[in-house]
Parts: sequence; structure tokens; C-alpha cells
Amino acid sequence: MSGLVYLTLFHATGSLFYGFALICFLAGPLLAGFIAGKKSDTSRTSAALIAGGTVFGISLVLFIFTYAFMIILLITTVQLPSSCDGTYPSASLPAALRYSLPGGGEGIVVSEDSGTLVAARIDYEQSPHPSTVFLINRSDGNTLWSGSLPGDNIAAAMDDDTAYIFYEGLGDFIDKRTGMRHDRFLSMDNYGMNTNGNFQTTGIISFWKRDGTVKSLPRLTFNGIVRGCYIRGDTREITRL
Repeated sequence: MSGLVYLTLFHATGSLFYGFALICFLAGPLLAGFIAGKKSDTSRTSAALIAGGTVFGISLVLFIFTYAFMIILLITTVQLPSSCDGTYPSASLPAALRYSLPGGGEGIVVSEDSGTLVAARIDYEQSPHPSTVFLINRSDGNTLWSGSLPGDNIAAAMDDDTAYIFYEGLGDFIDKRTGMRHDRFLSMDNYGMNTNGNFQTTGIISFWKRDGTVKSLPRLTFNGIVRGCYIRGDTREITRL
């Protein structure tokens, strides 16, 4: 019941995660053990341990199902057309996707919000088109973070404080204020490889940072560049680059 309230009423708010976990994994089993012990006519200790352990086990299974398996059912994808063949024949980028990178050169806007954008510079001549991705502060144009990728399989999404940048299913989670990677000790996500002719436009990524804060089940919309095409996640529009 606490899980249903946490997920449906509070939309899995990260700040409430520990209260939810306390009820599920401590309060629930203790209450079950107490009730079973009081009602038992034989060994109260055994009845309490069995009931408490059963409730704890059920809670753990439901937790794993919610965070590791149920999220697989919530993804959406778009199929890439045959024109996305890994080449870049266009002489120039569409104006809406063009960005002048710090230090010179032209990049492609992959994802953006009011304060931050993710841009990519792609080597059009050399296959499999090595890329450099930049996280840029829009107010001053400074680069907060950059990373080199061996190809042009790029997916990016942002929420209030984090930029999620994926290459073939492997992601960097970057703090949008500092440009530092989040120091996390556990993460669960359903974001895939984008190597099978499809592009995944949504993803759910939960992670626990070493400072104790939790990002719990955010639903993210991804834009990306794959095989010479730009994919806009919210409209599922595909633009040949």
C-alpha cells in the first residue's frame, strides 16, 4: 500500500524515497511479525520471524520488479528509415540544430532547455564518425563538460539538475550546475543500445548517489543522433543530417 501511494500519489518523489523504504522494509515486516506472534498459539517467535520474513521478501520482490523490470514495459521507440545509412551528405545543418561551439566550429544541438544544452561535433569524413559531446551553459556559453565518443550513436535527455548522455547504452549522468559526474553507487535504467535500426525516445533512470540523495523513476525524453539522422524524442520527428 505504501508503494502504491508513493508511486501513484507522490509520483516516486526522490525526497520521499527513504520514508517509503522504511515502511516497506522495516515497518511492514515488524508489524507482520508482531501480529503473527500475538495470534500464534504455539511458537510466537517462529511465527513472528516467518511472517516478518515473508513480508520483507514480498516487498523486496515488488521493489525489484518496479525498479528493474516494470520500467522495461514503459519505453517507446521510433524506427529509423533506410535513409539513415550512416552518411552525412548535406552541405549544412538545419538552422534549428546549428550551434557555434566554444572555441570555434559548428555543432549539432542534441538536447536543450532554458539554461543548458547538449551539443555534438561529429567527424563527417571518418567512419564510424567519432564525436565530441559538450554540455554548455547557455547564459555564458561556457562548456561545463565534454566527452569523446567513438561513433555517432548519441542520445541525450535532461531534467531539472541532470544531463543524461548515452552512447550505445552506456551513460554519463552529469550535474548541470557543476559539470561533474554524479558520484553514484547504484543505478537502474532501461535505456538501450540504439544499434538495431530503432531509437529509444523515452527512458526511466533511477540512481542513488553516495551523498544519500535519490533520483527515483524519472520518465525522460531522449533526443539523439544515430547513423546520420537527428531524432527528436517528443515528436518522434527524424531529420536527415
